[in-house]
Amino acid sequence: KASFYVGLDSFFLHLTFAMNKPTFSIWGASNPNLYGYKWKSETKHVMVSQNLDCSPCNAWVGSNTKRVTDPLKCPDFKCIKSISISTVTSAFEKFITKNEMIF
Repeated sequence: KASFYVGLDSFFLHLTFAMNKPTFSIWGASNPNLYGYKWKSETKHVMVSQNLDCSPCNAWVGSNTKRVTDPLKCPDFKCIKSISISTVTSAFEKFITKNEMIF
């Protein structure tokens, strides 16, 4: 009965998307473009990611192995740790506004 989803790439993100509810997700090692959420609706489905040269190192299709072959052995997890709070906050405020959500 949730109105929308906020979180990481997970089962609940995909379930919420399948239920045609808005999603706000933060992506690290996985490919945010693999599932086509933003092509369905950039307003309804917002994905925050760094899009680094070494991304996506965790993908079942088209994995980038130039830096690591096992995402769990990444030396710094820069893809997720370097996303700033202000980047997430700004994107989330736009997500709420565009989807006319009231708390």
